[in-house]
Amino acid sequence: VNGLDISNLKKGKWYIFSVEKSGGNFTWKINETEIFTLQNSELKEKLHLNASSIVIQDVPTQNLPAGFEIDWVRCYGKK
Repeated sequence: VNGLDISNLKKGKWYIFSVEKSGGNFTWKINETEIFTLQNSELKEKLHLNASSIVIQDVPTQNLPAGFEIDWVRCYGKK
């Protein structure tokens, strides 16, 4: 995957990002809307959580400082 454009998300609004892994299936959702699904048999191993942000072009000074906030993280296993 080269990347996914989520630039249409509104500044100042909160979003719930979810990932669900089941066997070799991996699904990413934003506010319960499926954004990306990957099926790969190599995904059967345990995964680790990592949250990050990247800058892909120059940011005008008037737009700085910028923030990246995570209010909470919840992880659980399905029975």
